Amino acid sequence: MNSRVPNPEAKSTIVKARSMLEPLAIATVIAFLVIAVVLTFEGFRRLRHHRLVVRHTSEVLLALEQAELALINAETGQRGYIITGREEYLEPFKAGVYRIEDAVDQLAKLTDGDPLHTEKITELRKLVGEKTEELQIAIAARREVGIEAAQAAVNEDIGKKTMDRIRQEIGQIRDVESKMIVGREAIAEATYSSGLLTAILTTTLALSLVGAVLYLIEHNRRRAEKTGKQLRASQDQLRMTLDSAGLGTWHIDPKSNTLTGDEQFHKLFGREGQSLTYQEAFACLHADDREPVREAIEDSTRTLDPQPYAIEYRVVHGDGSLHWLSAKGRANFDGGELTTFDGTIVDITDRKRVDELIREADSQFRLLADNMPQLAWTALPGMTGYELVKQLRERADLQFVHCVAMTGFGQESDRDRAIQSGFDEHMVKPVDVERLNDLFTRLSAKRNLS
Repeated sequence: MNSRVPNPEAKSTIVKARSMLEPLAIATVIAFLVIAVVLTFEGFRRLRHHRLVVRHTSEVLLALEQAELALINAETGQRGYIITGREEYLEPFKAGVYRIEDAVDQLAKLTDGDPLHTEKITELRKLVGEKTEELQIAIAARREVGIEAAQAAVNEDIGKKTMDRIRQEIGQIRDVESKMIVGREAIAEATYSSGLLTAILTTTLALSLVGAVLYLIEHNRRRAEKTGKQLRASQDQLRMTLDSAGLGTWHIDPKSNTLTGDEQFHKLFGREGQSLTYQEAFACLHADDREPVREAIEDSTRTLDPQPYAIEYRVVHGDGSLHWLSAKGRANFDGGELTTFDGTIVDITDRKRVDELIREADSQFRLLADNMPQLAWTALPGMTGYELVKQLRERADLQFVHCVAMTGFGQESDRDRAIQSGFDEHMVKPVDVERLNDLFTRLSAKRNLS
């Protein structure tokens, strides 16, 4: 049955793509918000422009209305003076003349740059001047000659014709502006509706995108939190495994030539709770082991054909005690360049001591086997008889050796323990000589039969 093996490069590509998704989404939202702001700003700018145009047209219409009203007031004041001859009736005339001139100036200012309006305003200014002069002639006739002369000046009908022409010019300008204001108001309304719709759509889309990004961020946060918990759990499990195995971990940064290790590493080097540099760690090595360790590191960290790092060496603690350590590690390269050198160490002092005891026991038992093949017993420092016999039973070349446990403990559990450990017999001190002779006889016979 075929099994599909994950491609590390493809997995790395997926992880990179996922890591880029959140920044890309945020960049998209920012870009969209910028576009939305620009569109909204442009829409309100156009709306403001069209409203200003509408306002301008309204000001032109207002100025036309003020000009026409000022002429009527001036003419009313003139008629009142002619009829009554009283000077106070000239106040409306004077105010009207002033206002008509101001209104015409305002119209000229508002329509500056419009050739059609400029021509009509020029004509209107001329007609207003004629009308004002006609009104002043009638007033002068009333003041200097009398009412009959003033009435005769009014009855010439020149003023009416001039007033009609003024109304005609004002009406033409008003018609043009009225048509323009209708179109401009429609454009302004359309611009407002378009801007409002754009603002609603962009705001809705922006909120949707922001919501999507927030969801993505929250999703990534939860995933990162879950991954972090899993990583911490794995680290805790790894630490428990390392602690239970007595393993210490170490890391060497080749660029800075710095050494870092965990608590167990420092403990194994006799520097528990203290700092330990790369040079200090080398100084802790036994003098005879420094060069082999240095050569092993060089063989493992070379670019061409690096060798596995596995070496046993001795370290000297501050109290002078000697400890055996077994170190294993691996160099990591990136593009042919050494990036890290990591590994583990474990204390093998007890194993080395057992090996030495076994070697001593091997020598002793070989001597005993050569001289006393029927029976052998002994005691060794640092190892119980049970442990020694267990080690012997694992040696194929020492299976012929017969072992008898002679102790001061005679409980049934003591005998069971001796037999389970590999002893041929269990005897309680003081040993019975006759029983011992029988044992010799039986063991010799058993050996001869085998």
